[in-house]
Amino acid sequence: MVVGQNIARTDAKTRVKSPRTEDVKLPPTELVSELEMTTLYVLDNDMHFNPIISVIEYGGLTVAEWLCGYCVLEECYAGGLIEDCPTLLEVDMSELTQTMQRAGLSQAKTATFVDRITFQAGRRDLYDAPLLRTADGKYFFASALYRGVNIALIIASQIGSQELNVQSKGKDFEQAVLRTFRGAGVRAETFKFTLRETEYECDAAVLWDSRLLIFECKNYGLPTDDPADRLFFWNRQVDAMKQVERIAGDLAANPQIIRKHFGNDAQWDTVHPVVLNASFLSFHRSPKGTYFYDGSALGRFLKEGTLNEFHSVRIDGVRVDQSKEIKRLWKGNKPTADDLLREMKLPSQVEMEKDKYYIARKLLSLSSDSAVMIQEAASKPPNFEPLLTEEDRKTLIDKLSKRRRRRGIK
Repeated sequence: MVVGQNIARTDAKTRVKSPRTEDVKLPPTELVSELEMTTLYVLDNDMHFNPIISVIEYGGLTVAEWLCGYCVLEECYAGGLIEDCPTLLEVDMSELTQTMQRAGLSQAKTATFVDRITFQAGRRDLYDAPLLRTADGKYFFASALYRGVNIALIIASQIGSQELNVQSKGKDFEQAVLRTFRGAGVRAETFKFTLRETEYECDAAVLWDSRLLIFECKNYGLPTDDPADRLFFWNRQVDAMKQVERIAGDLAANPQIIRKHFGNDAQWDTVHPVVLNASFLSFHRSPKGTYFYDGSALGRFLKEGTLNEFHSVRIDGVRVDQSKEIKRLWKGNKPTADDLLREMKLPSQVEMEKDKYYIARKLLSLSSDSAVMIQEAASKPPNFEPLLTEEDRKTLIDKLSKRRRRRGIK
């Protein structure tokens, strides 16, 4: 949302053209919507897909081409937030094909995109594949799903669900982590080492204030609500935990490997394994002390050191967004390793948000006499009381008092 607000203030809108009526070059040269530029930023900076420079194809399309196709659907066929737009829209495939080609996709790439987004066996859900094909050859678009949709997550889901080649984005994330530490003046290295005739790879080792942090970097998309998908994701997190614990243990037992990369005088008191996710994710520490943290929180910690809220205020008659600091993440004037360990143990982002949620328990019927209990986080109703003026509060109290008296409640 913040990225979208910032982009809306730039000249990005001057590059927006309508593929319904004119040719549009692939982003960032030209755009089919401002949402395309916002998603482009998120894919590049938060999900590490490098959509602009990458020519790697995932299922026959580059990330930029996936982005283009989905944004054309959202902009040209979802109807924005228009209430009278049909929930299920019949699509003229000839017109859709021409629109996609005007947006920058070749005829072959358009055919590939249409096939990938047509709901059929092997497609995860209607977000990934929102086109429905009937027996008589008609196509319908689930347009209601695409009003205010998160295109970045759909692209990640589309690629992940088909088990397409995503090795490069993992490497991109590792390099981004190294740049983040080095940009903050903290020594960080990546290297391979061999023990017992087995080669291992340390994604990122950080030697900081007599603390040695070993990171296993994972760029996985978050799972859907599907239990099998969640189990698969959880198992990959467990595998990453075991991997980083094994690597941290080997490096602690063989300090010469660290000194080979950090210098013969390198010293540390403790070793801390960390599973670092590119997705917004945090877990409690494992029984062996492994941390689970996310790249966005790490970047915020190292670069800004504060958590802020945006407040919209009126200045001289003009509405202006102002950033207000609500928590400082460093105890001193600069970050320390202990500051980071404290944040990874109990992330401030999680602590500040957790009171807004509760564990909901739902019964899912399996048959006439059996059911399964599902537990998941659910958001509490918002509390608007802090927004009330003193006069509003008194009026509300008076109304409640009158209501209680009518019911005979003291």
